[in-house]
Amino acid sequence: MKEFDPNTFTKWINEKFEQERQGNIRYKVVDFAKMLENRSQTVSYWLLGNLSSRPSDEQCNKLISIYGFESYEPLGLEPPLEESISSVLPSEEATALIAALSEIRSSGINKGKETASPEDIVKINAILEKHLGKYLVHGTEQ
Repeated sequence: MKEFDPNTFTKWINEKFEQERQGNIRYKVVDFAKMLENRSQTVSYWLLGNLSSRPSDEQCNKLISIYGFESYEPLGLEPPLEESISSVLPSEEATALIAALSEIRSSGINKGKETASPEDIVKINAILEKHLGKYLVHGTEQ
């Protein structure tokens, strides 16, 4: 397991708060805490950097479910390996997922970049749709 750095986590959780807030001064810590399904006092401590250890497993899992893969590093956790992700899927779905990830990796999309550009995201989505399209749930427009 990686080492947890409270400063890295505090910086990251503050960035997430500002992203959720989007300049809305009426968006408060209590709103952010509700979205994270956590107590506002706990989230306040996080934002102020008043923590010496990693959030609980339950809190980590919630953050990962909301923010995805990017959550692992600030939480000081090793991301799951491709093999462990695919091992929990039925064979056909695991094969499709591995094929999609392999194509994304070999295409060089986003190589060496910390974040994907909008154009890269479109390309990644097209690859995922190609390999996993029949498994996607459609019906709600955003």
